[in-house]
Amino acid sequence: DKILDTFHKLGINKIAPSEGAFYIYADISHLTNDSMVFCKSLLKEAGVAITPGVDFDVLKGKSFIRLSYACDNSIIAESSKRITDWIKGI
Repeated sequence: DKILDTFHKLGINKIAPSEGAFYIYADISHLTNDSMVFCKSLLKEAGVAITPGVDFDVLKGKSFIRLSYACDNSIIAESSKRITDWIKGI
């Protein structure tokens, strides 16, 4: 819920249903058309690792990211803060 709330506040509203999995697959087309660059920059500049959608869909994945939430709540809270701060800065 924390990640979904964070994403919604950032305008990331097109999210695939998780259906029991521990990840979120989200459309970030309003932020970028190159999920690989987006993910590399987020890791380098904010220290948050997520996966570009091109790893899962070579045709449409440039506009998507995949984020795992199989971790402790404190990590989710810190990552959500870092993602928010980073996106607001780009």
